[in-house]
Amino acid sequence: MQVLLVWLQCASLIYQDTVWHSTPRTLRGLSRLSLRSAPQADPLPIKPFMRKNPVLVEICSRDSLWWWRFTVGGDTLTLVSEPPSLRWRRRYLTITQGPRTWRAGRIPHKLIEIIIPLAERPQTPGDTLWHYNHAWAETIAVPWSVYHFPLNGRITGLSLTAHYYRGGSIQYQSLALLVQNRDNPFYDEKVGESSLAKLPSFIRQRVEVALHEAPAYAYVVRIQDYYPAELQEAQSWLQLLREKRDNLPLPLHLAPEPIAFPDKLP
Repeated sequence: MQVLLVWLQCASLIYQDTVWHSTPRTLRGLSRLSLRSAPQADPLPIKPFMRKNPVLVEICSRDSLWWWRFTVGGDTLTLVSEPPSLRWRRRYLTITQGPRTWRAGRIPHKLIEIIIPLAERPQTPGDTLWHYNHAWAETIAVPWSVYHFPLNGRITGLSLTAHYYRGGSIQYQSLALLVQNRDNPFYDEKVGESSLAKLPSFIRQRVEVALHEAPAYAYVVRIQDYYPAELQEAQSWLQLLREKRDNLPLPLHLAPEPIAFPDKLP
């Protein structure tokens, strides 16, 4: 795995840089971009170089362009492109930490992503509370994976996205599996995301029952475009959802506190 840092020099990103991971799909997605040789870069032929399965080692944003640096053996190739769309980035890169651009009360709902770990995750290797979620693995994750698609790796969790509204109500939107790919063991990847309405009926029924009845150890990994940096903070955000706060605080105003598990999801 290569960690890619994107330095975005613009006034709106005032808190921190954005950290992305490449995924097995990243190189395939580059064909959708108009890559060209960087100014003053070595005049290497692009297409033959890219056929050698290069390693993407750095992305840097400057001069209103994205600069991509690849290596194969001792050769280095630097290309530039227009900034990829947010849709492209979400499909072909994995963001682990992002700019805190959301504001409390800015819109009537906030998009929340909740992780229910089902095994040791590469991102949180010291977290052992996933053992509480045995029922979620046995009744939902494993049957769904067998029914729906083959997996290249092991299941590490379930990802639930939801809308959190003022007044504390929450509406779940979609479900996905987290899989630690055998070829990239340093992180897990969200696969098979589906809206709850389009899930197989027996899986949808089990999800609805579990949300109302099953204890779950879980934590929040995304609120709009903010990504909690520490596990304890991620757990604290879930506690705020369970308390049905009328409005969620800004990240800087959060006082992370340890909470007891297991408990039902909000």
